[in-house]
Amino acid sequence: MSRIILIGMIAVTLLPSAKGALWEKKEQVEARYGKPIHCDGDQNHGVVCTFNYQRLHIIVTFLDGKSQSELYYRSDNKYLVPIEFGKLLEMNSRENYTWYPANGMSALIPRWPGFPNETNAKKRGPVIAIAARFPDTRNPWSVHICTAEFAKKFGSTPRKVKP
Repeated sequence: MSRIILIGMIAVTLLPSAKGALWEKKEQVEARYGKPIHCDGDQNHGVVCTFNYQRLHIIVTFLDGKSQSELYYRSDNKYLVPIEFGKLLEMNSRENYTWYPANGMSALIPRWPGFPNETNAKKRGPVIAIAARFPDTRNPWSVHICTAEFAKKFGSTPRKVKP
């Protein structure tokens, strides 16, 4: 039991503690994680950069010059522990917004009067970001966090192209 607590405490200290990774410009992301080890793509489909930060690999997709999608996984290929998942969500939070469980994922929604006791969907406001664990287990291998705009633009299933 003490080993689990020790691992959790180490994980918290090794994870980044800054706020607002999504929606940041490339320069801001580079200031946090350092220069990318690889970048590819274009502005129409997104510039995808891979960063190595502490013990995480972070794959960031920039659209219109801002971070719209971030995929996190450990560089040692071990599973993320629950406290790491929570820290990544906290890192991508916004003031007056909260992460809320929704359809096996987490959705970043505005706080409303009466939160968290009242869960009236009409009072929630629009989702501005989503987070999904892969696999959807207590200890996932990776976490994907993206803006709602990114999810709408690229969707979860490939679009069918007419011949």
